[in-house]
Amino acid sequence: MAEVEISAKVVTDRGGRVLAAKVFRASVPAASTEGPDAVSALDEAFQRVITDLVAWASHVV
Repeated sequence: MAEVEISAKVVTDRGGRVLAAKVFRASVPAASTEGPDAVSALDEAFQRVITDLVAWASHVV
């Protein structure tokens, strides 16, 4: 299982006050633990997390 978790914060440019924060997670089963299969699963999990993060940030900002 490939798991990716990223914590993101949107902060003000002055003072660094946190406007919003969220943790993004994704898990994707890997076909095997071999390099190419593991990398493929990690890539898919990362793509899911980043897609969700960008969508969230575009609504927050």
